[in-house]
Amino acid sequence: MSRKDAAQAGGFEIADYFRLQRVSELALSSDGEWLAYIVEGQSLEKNARTREVRIRPLTGPESVAPESVADASAIAWIPGTHQLAFLSDRERVTQVFSFDVQTKELQKHTASDLPVESFLFAPEGASIAYLARQTSSPEASLYTRFREDNTGIVIDPATTSSHDFVNPNWHGQVRRSNPTLWLRRSGKPAVRIPVPGDPSDNDGAYHWSSDSRWLSVTYLATDLPAAQLRDERTSLGVYAPGTGAFRVLAEATPREGQKFGESFAGGEWIPGKRRMLVRRVKESEPWVSWDFPEWTVADPFAELPRDSSRWHATEIYPSGLRFTAIDDSKVLVENTVQGVHSLFALLPGGLRPAEVVSTLDGSSSLVRFSADAKAAVFVNESLTRPPEIYAWREGRPPRPISDLNRSIAAKVHFRAREVRWSAADGQTIQGWLLEPPASAGSRPWPLLTHVHGGPDFPYPNAFQAYFHYWPYALEVLAEQGIAVFLPNYRGTHTFGKVIAQAQGNEPVEDIVAGIDRLIADGVADPERLALSGHSHGAVVGPQVMARAKRFRAAAFAEGSANSVVMYELMSEQANREIHDPLMGVSLYEAPQRYIDDSPDLHFSGVPTATLFEGGAYTAAIHMLGYPKAARRAGMPTKFIIYPKTQHNIALPNLQRESASRSLDWFKCWLTDLDRRNHGALRPIRDQAPICGVTD
Repeated sequence: MSRKDAAQAGGFEIADYFRLQRVSELALSSDGEWLAYIVEGQSLEKNARTREVRIRPLTGPESVAPESVADASAIAWIPGTHQLAFLSDRERVTQVFSFDVQTKELQKHTASDLPVESFLFAPEGASIAYLARQTSSPEASLYTRFREDNTGIVIDPATTSSHDFVNPNWHGQVRRSNPTLWLRRSGKPAVRIPVPGDPSDNDGAYHWSSDSRWLSVTYLATDLPAAQLRDERTSLGVYAPGTGAFRVLAEATPREGQKFGESFAGGEWIPGKRRMLVRRVKESEPWVSWDFPEWTVADPFAELPRDSSRWHATEIYPSGLRFTAIDDSKVLVENTVQGVHSLFALLPGGLRPAEVVSTLDGSSSLVRFSADAKAAVFVNESLTRPPEIYAWREGRPPRPISDLNRSIAAKVHFRAREVRWSAADGQTIQGWLLEPPASAGSRPWPLLTHVHGGPDFPYPNAFQAYFHYWPYALEVLAEQGIAVFLPNYRGTHTFGKVIAQAQGNEPVEDIVAGIDRLIADGVADPERLALSGHSHGAVVGPQVMARAKRFRAAAFAEGSANSVVMYELMSEQANREIHDPLMGVSLYEAPQRYIDDSPDLHFSGVPTATLFEGGAYTAAIHMLGYPKAARRAGMPTKFIIYPKTQHNIALPNLQRESASRSLDWFKCWLTDLDRRNHGALRPIRDQAPICGVTD
């Protein structure tokens, strides 16, 4: 079958991105008998996300929950009951409610003056800890004041960035009111927990002991100085509801010059023991340190171990994952290892795949256990297999119990496999390859290399894993005869610290070496190569394009064209804590280093037809140099800015528009021109009008 016919009837298409259903929340009752979950999708008709709460017996059929819980979020079963607790703003201020699946009774558990953001019931099922916070006022934002104030505004460059000028949502996202932590016990009014600072709003920031006597709390100490990374510098303490006392277990220290800072998190209790899991981070490198903590199991009422042999190094990505302590010798963590997200046993010597998911390929997430840890539910998927819910019981293999995406699974004909190659310095690098269906014709294929963002984000073995970050139709391209290469280049996490600590031009050289390997193996057609990239991938991708100068087409979104401009448009805090350490020096001390690192200053001689896209609320202003530099270099180019868009496109209709645009772009430059020219290669810029570039 010709490449033109490779888009076979029933093959995966752009519309299927909006038919896919994902499980965003999952909860298993403590006896392992009842399951609740939230299914989310995208509606093109409503131009909005859709969500549906479902409740069912674990052995029963799928069902939609009653209307009384239709607006539920943060779902969790109250221990020892069949009551599903959840957050709802049905009374204007978000509170905690519960629904009894047997009696159908609805109960309200909090009466907070401030919106409740998270909650956790004690194992005894009566006491509840919850985090509350005042909603930020849009009138206080610089964005609003720039447009409505009548007098000059004093600006602090330490905290002000381009986001304050272009993003109406920025203030509410990063300058929120401080949260407060509360405890409500049965029949008693709520009391504020005396945290010596601000409780952290990270997931899993507080944990009950199994006897409900103590609550561990991760928090930001009062005396912690203001900083770009302040929210990461957490301390750990224990609250005793019986006495009202709060004990500081470990307090964070900020980084000062060459002196490393330390932060602490964890607090997951060992069942039946007065011991907990503690993690500490030695802050030495931006982006890297937080994912390489050390851990120990300690008595929270004694000093933490000073003996280094009691602390065990590990890599956790992303930070803030769920740890489940089964007993003194068995702690499980949902983690990503070498691009595969799954459940692992946390051991002093490293990580080992957990029995629960060990028989399945692909990635597993949202693992939830019964109280005795003898039953679990989770979501499993792969690069070629859409997500479904699985159930596991001790001694039995996991089995699928949902049928959310059967029709989409039947339309997937492209294939996927892992690839490994050696970089120029001999370092082994990993990635994934989406291969066209067998019916798409013989190799070599046109090849699109997608450069992921982050750079710490590892491209996982999961279905359409990048579409919600930026809607590149990678799976559709593979379905229609264009192979897709997904390199986890240096700077990517989950492959160890050596890979995470990218130096100089290593990411660019890693990607170029991977493409060379696919060409040498007969997979990729060297005359039909393309690139895409988003966020940090829209910095590294253009650097690859400028380095190799052999790509027909490219598409980049939400990247910074120029390192000098990026530095100037970000806050001074970001400069000092992120840019200076990453570059080794500040812009003002060594401007040439930032000039050399700017992709838009190196387009001379690049022949690539390039599509640039950005969100009006974020990086579009940082991208403006790209299309200007491309035009000066004689590159066919288009620049599209999406309204109402931040770093990721959220509106389904704009997602579809962007996905269709980049799909058509790549197909035109990589396949359609060849058919028009009967296989003859002609200069890219001479054919720009054919692919919609007229100026």
